[in-house]
Amino acid sequence: MPANDKPAEPILTLTRVFDAPPDVVFKAWYEPEHFKQWFSPAEFTVPDCEIDLRPGGVLRFSMQSPQWLDGKKIWSKGVFREVEVPKRTVSVVNFTDESGTPVKPAHYGLSEDFPDTMVMTVIFEPHDGGKKTTLTMSQSIPLSIAERNGALIGWGQTLDKLAAHLKRM
Repeated sequence: MPANDKPAEPILTLTRVFDAPPDVVFKAWYEPEHFKQWFSPAEFTVPDCEIDLRPGGVLRFSMQSPQWLDGKKIWSKGVFREVEVPKRTVSVVNFTDESGTPVKPAHYGLSEDFPDTMVMTVIFEPHDGGKKTTLTMSQSIPLSIAERNGALIGWGQTLDKLAAHLKRM
């Protein structure tokens, strides 16, 4: 490797084991009535969600911050590149305005170097004989940028909410 080339920085990747089989975790992740119950950091809600789970289909949702913060909605849209039920999905994701037009992440208070477009991969693997699921989620955000913008904390809280939702299912 030439002296001026450095290895690519790792991207945001989280792995968690859930106490539910892959088909149940997949359902919680991709059925709107379930997704709305957990897909946001602590104290945020998901008032809007539509999911067309197929290659070329769209995932569009809003997360609303708590009233004590500002009560604003943050809109996102993903287009599925790959869908393998209940094993894996790959989507291209970006922030949007309410009408679905892409906006810079800075529009929602993220840093200027936060990527405009991200590739998100979610893998659902059987664990403990299929009674549990090892979920691996990655987004093509350099880890240092994700950390600086609170994405690790936000995703940790979001996955905690998923674990709690799975217990209620």
